[in-house]
Amino acid sequence: MAMSISSSVTNLPKISTPSDMNFPTSTVNVLPHLNELRDKWRQQNFTFTKDQQDQYDMLVQARRERVRWFYETSRVQVGPKVTKKVEEVQEDQDD
Repeated sequence: MAMSISSSVTNLPKISTPSDMNFPTSTVNVLPHLNELRDKWRQQNFTFTKDQQDQYDMLVQARRERVRWFYETSRVQVGPKVTKKVEEVQEDQDD
């Protein structure tokens, strides 16, 4: 009676574009890895090894895709924040 997990995973719908996703989960932890690589880059006299450069390029591309997804789904503030001033109306109280 053991149930196979792989059979339920293969039945998932395929996502064709980033706008079809509710949340791009594959690029969630990009920034900490980028910061870690930048620290290594500083420690290594401002040079990357070939593997580090490939990883950095991949992470930057993933970050750009994530930011593009935020713009496509209108989850980014565009332009200045405009607040409406609400004038308080004081009522005259007759005592």
